[in-house]
Amino acid sequence: MDLCENLAPSKVGELSASRFSRLQDIFDAAIVLTRDARQSYIVEACGGDEDLRNEVEALLSVHDTESPLLETGLLRLLQGFSEGDLVGPYRVVREIGRGGMGVVYLAEDTRLHRQVALKVLAPSLRTSGKQQVRFRREAEMAANISHPGVAAIYALEESESIQYIVTEYVPGETLDIEFKRGPLDPDAVIDIGLQVSAALSAAHGKGVTHRDLKPNNIIRASSGKLKLVDFGLALGLESDEDTHTRLTDPGSLLGTPAYMSPEQLRGHSADFRSDLFSMGVLLCEAAIGQHPFAGSTVAVTMAALLEGEPKGMEHLRTTSPGRAAVIDQCLRKDPELRFTSAAELHEELERLHQLGPSPALPWGAHRPTAKSHWRGGHSTNSR
Repeated sequence: MDLCENLAPSKVGELSASRFSRLQDIFDAAIVLTRDARQSYIVEACGGDEDLRNEVEALLSVHDTESPLLETGLLRLLQGFSEGDLVGPYRVVREIGRGGMGVVYLAEDTRLHRQVALKVLAPSLRTSGKQQVRFRREAEMAANISHPGVAAIYALEESESIQYIVTEYVPGETLDIEFKRGPLDPDAVIDIGLQVSAALSAAHGKGVTHRDLKPNNIIRASSGKLKLVDFGLALGLESDEDTHTRLTDPGSLLGTPAYMSPEQLRGHSADFRSDLFSMGVLLCEAAIGQHPFAGSTVAVTMAALLEGEPKGMEHLRTTSPGRAAVIDQCLRKDPELRFTSAAELHEELERLHQLGPSPALPWGAHRPTAKSHWRGGHSTNSR
């Protein structure tokens, strides 16, 4: 199949020749494989390039539906909207983010004359009723969270059969950019922990688990305050198993593997304690300047998350036992041994902040070694 078919030359030019050729080759090889064999081939062929993998999987998804969308040019759908396009009353400025569930654009609200962020369901998912239900639930659940550390939801709208969520636009840089500059000082690590745990506590208090907590889903605004964004994988804590089954394909992985909890990687149900594990990975990365479980491939990284110990913690345990103790607590493989809530984590971080960066005793030494009882979501304890 020729992916350039029915595609405007200007659109083809937006992809580099080498990337387009690679996309074409992987797609052509995958469509002749059985569905069972496709996934492992795509993972290997894309070599850790998640954007390329998403593009290939989107093409295959639309191809498998034998949808008339093929006739309009698949890459046009994958590339989405361009500068100046109108989506309802919103004028697109530029694309600012892309993930498995959708594409995020900076746009201008032509009615209220303000900048907003538009999250549009990924082209490959627009024909899926299940994914549309998940997309609506994202808006409904996130809209119930009211906290300065969580980007506000303004509306769920539809234009030309395309659903999109309108959210607060938060200018600034994501934490992954900040982390690339090297280890942060102790006060900065604690500050990140305090702000993010307060936002998570607010979400958990409303029965919402984020499930995709990672540095590029946290934005530092010009004021220095952090905003948690993208509840595209959020799941209500009180959802029954039937609902979870309807919205999640058996054996599928939702989220970013490098920040997933062991239970998520095993395909088990995830609750707020999975967010706490992701928080531990994030704080460790901030403190030591590298991802604590990173491997040469996605598979190696996943294996380390499941069974390995975090790299780079030995020095931190000596120089800053307080920070090390809270990270270790978050990174317990058994979710019952983690903190009992984001609120409790916030309280511990506040205590550590008051003690200073190097308390005499390892922080958390007072905690019992027996499994803690899971008390579920707690109301927010803001800083």
